[in-house]
Amino acid sequence: LYQCHEGYKLKIHAFVLMGNHFHLLCQTPDANLSEVMHFFLRTTALSIREQSIEKCPLWCRYKWSLISSPAHYYQVYRYIYQNPLRASLV
Repeated sequence: LYQCHEGYKLKIHAFVLMGNHFHLLCQTPDANLSEVMHFFLRTTALSIREQSIEKCPLWCRYKWSLISSPAHYYQVYRYIYQNPLRASLV
C-alpha cells in the first residue's frame, strides 16, 4: 500500500485484511484505480506466493464503487472496520 501511495498517489482512508479478502477505502486523484489495483494485486500475490508453501491463486478479482455522499462515505468506513468484528476475528 505504501508503494501504491508513493507511486500512484493513492490516498488510503481505510484498510482491513481479512482471512480471504481485504477492504480498501481509497481515493485516486489521477483516476488510475485500475492501474493501482493491478499493481497492488500483482505485487502482493507474488510476494505472498514466494513465502507460501501452497501455490494457489491469491486474488481473483476486485469490486469497486464510487462514494456518492458524506453519509455514504461514513457508512462504508464503518462497514470496513466492523467487518472483522462481525466475522469474530477480533
